[in-house]
Amino acid sequence: MMKRWIPAVLGMLILLAAFSAAGAEEAFQFAVKEVTLYEGEGITPGLTGGAEEAGDVLTFRVSDPKVASVSETGEITALRKGKTKVTAKLTRGKNSWKTVMNITVLRRVTRVTLSTSKLTVYDPEDAMAAGLLREPVSCPVLVIPAGKNAQLKAVCTPEDASSTKVTFATDDAGVARVSGAYLLAEQRGECNLTIASVQNPEVTETVRVVVIQPVRKLSLAAGDRKVATGGFLQVEYACEPETASIQRVSWASRNPTIATVDQEGVVTGLKRGTAVIVARAADGSGASAAISINVTQTAEAISLDRAEAEVVVKGSPVYLRATLSPANTSDKSVHWESSDPEIATVESGKVTGHKAGACTITVRSYSNPALSASARIRVVQRATRISFTSPQGLSILTGESAQLEWMIEPEDVSSREVTFTSNHTSIVTVDQNGRITGHKRGAATITVKATDKSGKTAQIRVTVIQPVEGVQLKAFLHHVQLYDEYHRATAITIPKNANNQNMSWSTGDPAIATARGTGNACYITGHQVGTTSLRVTTEDGGFTAEGEIRVRDYNGAVLAEGLSVTADNRIRIVLRNMSDFTITRVRFRIDCYDRDGNPMVCNQDGESTSFSGAYTLALDPGMRSQHGQFSFYGAAINDPLGMVVLTVTDYTDIEGYTWEIPESARVPRSWDWRIENWEDSNG
Repeated sequence: MMKRWIPAVLGMLILLAAFSAAGAEEAFQFAVKEVTLYEGEGITPGLTGGAEEAGDVLTFRVSDPKVASVSETGEITALRKGKTKVTAKLTRGKNSWKTVMNITVLRRVTRVTLSTSKLTVYDPEDAMAAGLLREPVSCPVLVIPAGKNAQLKAVCTPEDASSTKVTFATDDAGVARVSGAYLLAEQRGECNLTIASVQNPEVTETVRVVVIQPVRKLSLAAGDRKVATGGFLQVEYACEPETASIQRVSWASRNPTIATVDQEGVVTGLKRGTAVIVARAADGSGASAAISINVTQTAEAISLDRAEAEVVVKGSPVYLRATLSPANTSDKSVHWESSDPEIATVESGKVTGHKAGACTITVRSYSNPALSASARIRVVQRATRISFTSPQGLSILTGESAQLEWMIEPEDVSSREVTFTSNHTSIVTVDQNGRITGHKRGAATITVKATDKSGKTAQIRVTVIQPVEGVQLKAFLHHVQLYDEYHRATAITIPKNANNQNMSWSTGDPAIATARGTGNACYITGHQVGTTSLRVTTEDGGFTAEGEIRVRDYNGAVLAEGLSVTADNRIRIVLRNMSDFTITRVRFRIDCYDRDGNPMVCNQDGESTSFSGAYTLALDPGMRSQHGQFSFYGAAINDPLGMVVLTVTDYTDIEGYTWEIPESARVPRSWDWRIENWEDSNG
């Protein structure tokens, strides 16, 4: 219960201390005249007034005590939805003053539920829903064909809440959107529909909406379309198009007194005549088809609605229903009898159990005593409780098995048979002897259920731990820039979903490189040029993997040693390999400027003031490039160059590894015609 109490007695003394006789009639009043509360909430309202006098008496009264109550100190508690008034009265000698506060008590909405009476809604565990969803959900699944509309209604709990208005909204209007009280299916896909109380917006329900490819046409076939009374006939159906999301139908008979049909399309003849069997697409598309079935008359018979039944000692009776055929039989009266009245008795089909055991209940036609039907009755003592001996749950490793232990009460229960189920069989399976096996990392709930229809169950949570079985580096070779502290290396446990992902990292020669990190990733710092090993070790199992670290000044491997422009606007470049490894390809960018120092268009696209290029001959350590072996991509230089700037962007070594030079480490080489001319004019 929510409270909003203020220390009442102290508050009233302070208010009365400020109350004067001269202005009492005008000043004595509640600080707030209107208050709205939810059931269970409370409030102590404030009063205004003058100075206190000896002998003052302050009392409170509520006009409808069923709606709200008020204490001697003025504490108001909301009890039930409705309206009432609270009156405060101050008595001073022969004088008295009153003030009134109006109280409105609201009833909260505690739950909102989507009305599914005219919608196609599945339980999330239903096999049909599971076949349509991208991934499992725990909320109801609403299926609607693309292009269809569905009218939305919701029920608020309690039904007499002060306001039962709700709002509807989806999280993907491209799949389905809400317009007024209708859900409009736009295109095939999934989204969430949220129903929220307007009065209490924190109260919501989520429904998974699946927009499907609808069935456009149904066709039916049933051999020669004839069936005898008491006989069966299978009706086959086909859905078009074949790509329809739900290829399932619901069946109905327009003439159920002549023939019935179950949800597998099996028609049962009941009496002579013609029955129309209708199939409707289960996806809500509205597609349907009908076929006429001719039912021929059979001989007379008597039957019971079941062949066997269980009755619980001191429990509810079982009702057997006898059926005479054909339906136009004149005398439908029957006689009932029990083979052992001490075990069970029968009266007008009502079977009552008296003690554990078995007997036979027989019904006979009065008009034809040769016709009879029987049902086997078993009187049982059902289970009252079932429990696991390890209620806190247990843990096992993947591939490991364990035996569950359980108890059934009372001791004299008729059947001790139980069934076991796992809610996540991909994680834990359980056989019907209660032996569990872990398959992969995760947790599952194992449920044991008594098979005697008592409905008694118990659950235990089983956690499966995946141990580490090995480790491998994501990349064996790591090229680390000298003095770089942020080169990242990662490792992967085998299997990847092992519970313990903690690892330690080390290098073979810390003088060349060091590694820091405790998880499945580390940062390598290159200290000096050289090659060393990288090792990772798992905390679980101590598995190791090794790789190689090469520390070099990769950013400075290629030097733009020379750059010039000839009189006929030809760019000449000299590159030099400053590394200790062979480079097979160098890529660069050239920016162009006119003789006023402004960027100049030099690209075939007619807009760019730069173009890219490459040198594709191998450069051994210390080797310089050859003139005339450079490729320029998209270059179109039509005006005299004033300045060019060459920037090496990346290169590829002889092993096929490409190093991209960071922007911050790139060293541009420039040529300026003004400097060149000045040098020429001055010798």
